[in-house]
Amino acid sequence: ELVFEVSLDFFEGDALVIGNLYEADLPGVGPVEITVVKILEKTVVIDLNSPLAGKTVVYKIELLKIY
Repeated sequence: ELVFEVSLDFFEGDALVIGNLYEADLPGVGPVEITVVKILEKTVVIDLNSPLAGKTVVYKIELLKIY
């Protein structure tokens, strides 16, 4: 599970809201979406899992041609 507790300084003064998605540029990884799970006095619990993790995804496709 990609859930971590980080310092509030990680967000550099952003107004944080539980459940909101934020984007961070992680060294060696690049841009990732972060969900704020819990805001504590000096730290924030964040979730780096995809918002679709654990959910069923259904795609509707139309097959146009078979070669």
